[in-house]
Amino acid sequence: MAKKEALRELQSRLAERLQAARTQQRGSSWLAVECSGRGILFPLREAGEIFAMSVLVPVPHTHRWFLGVANLRGLAARMEAELKVRFWVAEDPLTCVVRGAGLILDDIENLTPFLVRLERGSTSLSPVRR
Repeated sequence: MAKKEALRELQSRLAERLQAARTQQRGSSWLAVECSGRGILFPLREAGEIFAMSVLVPVPHTHRWFLGVANLRGLAARMEAELKVRFWVAEDPLTCVVRGAGLILDDIENLTPFLVRLERGSTSLSPVRR
């Protein structure tokens, strides 16, 4: 007899919770992240996908706090959809920036008019002067 009463009580509580869930206004869901020892909250509706921490590839000549870069699957497609700009993924993304810089240095005389400088701490671009 006690088991039946306990079951009825459980059913009653579940029915009350279901009714409350239907009538209550939904709360916001948040994604909590820690970055450089600081806690940050992002609205979960803005998170398209959450990636597990992957291998970080160190980048030479960067600040100590810059741990490296990670290879995120599907990033090009996501950026195309958001920015409405075509993206191509390099065949060897870990060395493409270095190879591109080498190509510029090989033809620096002709490419200088197209280069811009971003001074440390500045957000404005200025042409490179020789």
